[in-house]
Amino acid sequence: MGLTSISATDRTADASDSRDGCNHPDDQGMAVLRLLSLGLTDDVIARRLCVSLRTERRIITSLMDVMAVRSRFQLGQEAARRGYV
Repeated sequence: MGLTSISATDRTADASDSRDGCNHPDDQGMAVLRLLSLGLTDDVIARRLCVSLRTERRIITSLMDVMAVRSRFQLGQEAARRGYV
């Protein structure tokens, strides 16, 4: 079985599907959402998770993409709406 590539339309479909709650953040994503909800800074979150600041920010960007939001504020709203925090 060969590898298949994911087209931009597949990623768009995934983002809209996730808005309906089909995709859930992994453990690391859930931890970032929980720590963000506590008002912690990116630097503190990265240290708590033992990851680099760049990795922590990549996780946030990925969460924003999956939840189809454009700002960190919207990310918090959407995470709360879905019951993640």
